[in-house]
Amino acid sequence: MDSRYDTLMEDVKRMMELEKISMKKSDNPKTLFSQITAIEYKFRGRTTTALTDAEKLAIIIRKAPKMYAGIICNVSDSYPGGRENVKRMMELEKISMKKSDNPKTLFSQIMAIEYKFRGRTTTELTDAEKLAIIIRKAPKMYAGIICYFRASYPGGGEPQQPLKALRKIMYSLYTIRNMSEHSE
Repeated sequence: MDSRYDTLMEDVKRMMELEKISMKKSDNPKTLFSQITAIEYKFRGRTTTALTDAEKLAIIIRKAPKMYAGIICNVSDSYPGGRENVKRMMELEKISMKKSDNPKTLFSQIMAIEYKFRGRTTTELTDAEKLAIIIRKAPKMYAGIICYFRASYPGGGEPQQPLKALRKIMYSLYTIRNMSEHSE
């Protein structure tokens, strides 16, 4: 087997395990952090990259009960633009895409949030963070194309504008599927 394929599959397995994490209102908040750390340790050295702080924050925002939202915002106030970073992450978690939607709508939602928070946050969204959002929010029918795209452009071999290239590929699949549905 190709080692690039193996690493990609480990990325997918890690992502699937991270999606299984849960926290109830009655749980100690340390439970959530312990679960993330355990998965990080389990996949250390087997994935293409380690989890960034922004990715961990996104997991915490998604998985923590709503009652912790204020606490997350207050903790993030300890550094400049922190509250805005959290607000941006919370808005990014609200975006969605249905099977019947044009993939361009998903990319447009991400861009709209990016522009809304431009200059108000400490960091800009990286292409890797945007790709993680697309992987989570795109319908399952796009999973194969996204995995193929990631395997085709590892590390330094990426196209100049990877997200633009992915959007074109996803749009092509959308067009083909719509043509086949209308011809039947």
